[in-house]
Amino acid sequence: HHAELENKYKLIYNIHTKNNEVLFQVLDELTANPENKLKWQERKQLLFAQKIDLTEFLLEFVNKRNYGKT
Repeated sequence: HHAELENKYKLIYNIHTKNNEVLFQVLDELTANPENKLKWQERKQLLFAQKIDLTEFLLEFVNKRNYGKT
């Protein structure tokens, strides 16, 4: 699931470095642009739109299985 969040939705970043300067540079780039907040919200909405609502799915599943039973 991490790969999907990173590659498809760009919602997480795996930064493999022992150099703190590189890490802070990436963090600065991510937080410096005020438009990034909107981009992240759009990415999150895309993720939610493409995934099922598990609660709704389970309720429908249980209701279908129990339909007509007393």
